[in-house]
Formats: sequence, C-alpha cells, structure tokens
Amino acid sequence: MAVLDPSSLPTPSLPPAFLPTPFLPTPFLPTPFLVVAADHPSLIAARERFVATLRAEQRFFGRASANPKPFPSLIAKLLADDSLRLAAAVDGEIVGLGCLRPDGEAAVAVVEEWRGRGVATALVRAVTVRGRQLGHGRIFIRSSHRSGAVAAMGEALGATVVDLGRGRIELIFDAESDARSA
Repeated sequence: MAVLDPSSLPTPSLPPAFLPTPFLPTPFLPTPFLVVAADHPSLIAARERFVATLRAEQRFFGRASANPKPFPSLIAKLLADDSLRLAAAVDGEIVGLGCLRPDGEAAVAVVEEWRGRGVATALVRAVTVRGRQLGHGRIFIRSSHRSGAVAAMGEALGATVVDLGRGRIELIFDAESDARSA
C-alpha cells in the first residue's frame, strides 16, 4: 500500500472551508490515510462502496464480538443530509466515515480491516476540531458496541466518558473543559 504524502498532492481549487486540512491521528506521525471532506463529488462512488461494505459485514453480538457490524441506525446517521461528513481515505477509497449533526451529535464508522489502526481516532479528532470551528460548544458520541475501545479513545482525546449502562457509553467533548485543559 502506498503512503500518501500530503505535500505532494495538488492544491484543491475548492474553498478552504469545504476541504479541511488533513488531520493526523497522533502529532507528527505519518499515516497511510488522509482525512478529507467526504461530500466532495469525486468521493461519491467511494462513499457508496464504503456503505455497501459496512452493510455486508457479518453481524456479531455479545462479548465474543471483537468487530461488531455497525447498526443500520449508525449508517443512517452517517448519511444524513444535514450532517458535516469527513472521510478517512486511502488511495481514493474510504476506509472510515465520520459525521457531525447540527445538534452536536457525532458518529464514526470504520471498515473492519481498518479498525484498530487509528482511523476512528483521527476522524473523531477531525470532527471535533471542525465542530469547534463551526461554533459547537458540546459534541457528543454515543456507543453501544466496543465501549471499552471507544472509552479509551475518548479519554485519550480528552472527552468526558459517561457510562450509560448495559455496554453503552457517551463521549462528551466540551469546549469549556477543552479550554481549561489547554
């Protein structure tokens, strides 16, 4: 797999607000993916393939599930017309998709073969940064699967982790707590 160097890419002709700056999952470490605006016309077919891949995953439930298939409600959130969408892309294919809804709720999904590689972390970081730029004071993510991994990611990114019971958690990214810890 080729690793893309962001400095070698042509400068986009779209307004800066439309294409966010690529975000790295950890400071100064190169990654094999870029976080880009998912609604760019050149990514429509890739987004459709990404969603088809999520829908085709075998669904597992219970503690034995290391990689549960995303729920249809999560896929619907990711595709909602009123959401800002960012994608993690590798060689023109989308491997992860994140969104931010007008009410501050964010959602992220990553295809199975890219889970555990920092894609969700990079997308959550990018969505929260873009949400702050758009004026959101609070951004939250709800999880009903893999809550241990989601909680660890949220803690690493400075979120307040709320246990909702029965394996469900909520990550809350508050602008005021972000400002206090900066």
